[in-house]
Amino acid sequence: MIEWLQSLPAEWGNYISMLLFCSLGAMVWLIPIKAITADLESPAKWQDIRWWATVLIALQLCIYIAF
Repeated sequence: MIEWLQSLPAEWGNYISMLLFCSLGAMVWLIPIKAITADLESPAKWQDIRWWATVLIALQLCIYIAF
C-alpha cells in the first residue's frame, strides 16, 4: 500500500488536505451556539468562535490553493 501511495502525484496530498479542511469547516458549524456561549449572559457576535475558526480555515485553504 505504501508503494501505491508513493506512486500518486504529489498534488493529491494537497487536494486531500483541502478536502479535510473543508470537512473541518463544516464540522465546526455542527457545534451548537449554546455549547460555546454557555457561561455568557448576552454573547456578542464576535464571541462565537465558529466564525474565528471559519476565517482561519479559509486562510489555510487560500495558502493550499496558492501553493
